[in-house]
Amino acid sequence: MSDRVYRDIHSHTGTTVNAGSFPKHTFAFNTQPTDGETITITRISSDSTTLTFKSTSDTAADHRRLHNGIRNTDVLIGNTLSETYLNISTAINTHVDLIQTGSSNTITCTVSGNINTAHGVTVYENEKLSGNIGIAKAGSFTLVGAIDTAGVTMTGLYNTGKIYNGIQGSGSVTVLIRDPDKDGYNVGPPANQMTTATITLASGVILPIQTFGCSGTVKVYN
Repeated sequence: MSDRVYRDIHSHTGTTVNAGSFPKHTFAFNTQPTDGETITITRISSDSTTLTFKSTSDTAADHRRLHNGIRNTDVLIGNTLSETYLNISTAINTHVDLIQTGSSNTITCTVSGNINTAHGVTVYENEKLSGNIGIAKAGSFTLVGAIDTAGVTMTGLYNTGKIYNGIQGSGSVTVLIRDPDKDGYNVGPPANQMTTATITLASGVILPIQTFGCSGTVKVYN
């Protein structure tokens, strides 16, 4: 018999459980932008950020130079599209107001491919929200290769804001748990560190696992 003492009982009425997902949008250009042309990124909150391309600039975002938390929305046009994509990523990821990971209404950016062969840009919301990121352009270039992945809000959560280490109920239920394969200290785009699992509960028995939501009517303990 376990000598574990459980406390803080919370009675939960189950709903559909979903681990959620982060919205993201991938795009590329058919040709290089020119000086003064822009792209505008609109977050799900409807707030937007406009990046302006510059053919020459001492301050525009350039992946070859160090940028440390500046509020820069100018992007240096690279010698190749690959370099321009890297410079877009640099502009976003060094903008302190845009990238506060874990905060609402913020974004993160990566390039498709790698530093030598970047062939597009992917923008992520840093919060699991329902909806899509918007990308619009003003210029003679065309947005191509767009892949829009809608975000999904987490559902079925316990509503107390606590972590629970025991669950009691009966029958088969779906629970929300941490994904054991995901590191909680990732650097870069947001990683979904939650997942769902189906388990069977025995009536009258506290199962000693950590859960964050459940599809069934259960009691949870910590």
